[in-house]
This record gives sequence, C-alpha cells and structure tokens, in this order.
Amino acid sequence: MGLSLVSKLSPPRITALMMGGWFLSTSIGNKLSGVLASLWDKYEMKTDFFLFNCFLLLVATAIAFSMLKWLNRVFKENT
Repeated sequence: MGLSLVSKLSPPRITALMMGGWFLSTSIGNKLSGVLASLWDKYEMKTDFFLFNCFLLLVATAIAFSMLKWLNRVFKENT
C-alpha cells in the first residue's frame, strides 16, 4: 500500500527516485529493528528494553501525527 501511495503522489518526473526512497527507508527500518533486537542481551532488567521500545514508538507516532495535516493536504491535491 505504501509503495502504491508513493507512486501515486510523487511527481511523474521523479516517481522512480521516490520508489527507491521508499525501499531505502524500508531497509533502514529493518536494519534498525535488527540493531534494537541485538540489544536484548545487554539489558539486565528486561522491562527497560520494553520501555525503550515504547519510547521509540511514541516518538515515531508523534512524528507521524505532526505530518498528518500536510499528508492529508497533499493527498487531496493529487487525487
């Protein structure tokens, strides 16, 4: 769904570049997920690991919600 949205909303001139950016961001997210999972053994108290995950999720949610108004405007302009 995300790749379809990227190809739909991007300017026709740079659609291929934007699709590459989508795959790059996906690969970076997967790498960061693996790095985070490798930290599991370093935490003495496992609850701290889950609190850290919760904090990262809240930061990502705040970023997404801060972009929501702009994304809705772009989506309405291009559909």
